[in-house]
Amino acid sequence: MIEKNKEAAITYLKALVDGDTALMDSVLTDDFANIDRNTAKIGGWRSRDEVLAFAAAVPGLFQERLRFEYESVTAEEDRVVCQVKGFSKLVDGREYNNQYVYIFYMRDGKIRHMDGYYDSKLADSLVFETMDEQNVPAAAGSDSGPAA
Repeated sequence: MIEKNKEAAITYLKALVDGDTALMDSVLTDDFANIDRNTAKIGGWRSRDEVLAFAAAVPGLFQERLRFEYESVTAEEDRVVCQVKGFSKLVDGREYNNQYVYIFYMRDGKIRHMDGYYDSKLADSLVFETMDEQNVPAAAGSDSGPAA
């Protein structure tokens, strides 16, 4: 099961950079939710639908496809941790290079929850500024967590 969990986490990240919502959807549980644990404008809780909508917008934010370089992928029990570096250029030509740690919580080989950590100041000043310019909804999260 650990290998299947790792595969689902890597599939999620591939789907994110490709904007492939069908692929991403295939590795999520029906009750999936995520939280970006930072102070970025997009920080906070996201529902499954909000995450899929954001993923659909990702390719349009970049001149070059966002490329993830994996530093480590570690899995045990029901968790997978991916430490990655991201590289790309925004549509206006500015470089966007960030570092991420994603913690995936799994159920039956699918992702039920994901915590994301990254340089939120950099994301706000580059990516989310571009989202505003393109009128891409940031789907601002909440601190209260998913609805019960």
